Amino acid sequence: MTYGEYWIALKLSMQMIDGQWSVIKPLKTIPKPMKKDEAFNYYNYKLRDYWKSKENYENFEKQAEA
Repeated sequence: MTYGEYWIALKLSMQMIDGQWSVIKPLKTIPKPMKKDEAFNYYNYKLRDYWKSKENYENFEKQAEA
């Protein structure tokens, strides 16, 4: 989980219980922000894994090569 994903998960878990805001921390510690190159590689692989799981990944690869 990245720094940004941590904060999004934290924000999505916010709930008001008995008039007070509570959150569920997804991790015990907050991840450190990545460097620009590390983040680019991380999200590049994550996006490719997403498209591999889709049926028309072959079409996506052909368009990327062109």
